Amino acid sequence: MRRLFNIAIFALLTFLIAGRVAVHARTGDPGALSCEAGAARVMNDARAHGFSEMAAGGQAEAFQSRCMVVGQAPIGNDLAYARN
Repeated sequence: MRRLFNIAIFALLTFLIAGRVAVHARTGDPGALSCEAGAARVMNDARAHGFSEMAAGGQAEAFQSRCMVVGQAPIGNDLAYARN
């Protein structure tokens, strides 16, 4: 039972590390959006939908926070990546 637990933990760590490696590989892509550019796009989209400047800024801030914490964040059909 302990061996199975250790195998499961190893598999989980391998999966998480592989995901991080994939994210870091994609951030070097010249066409990849940065978190800052994604936040600017979110702010412009919010203004286009009639949100006030303050509300649009709040949405952009929330997007950028999520992007920086997770390492990536979806914006429409694209992904924004945190850059080092």
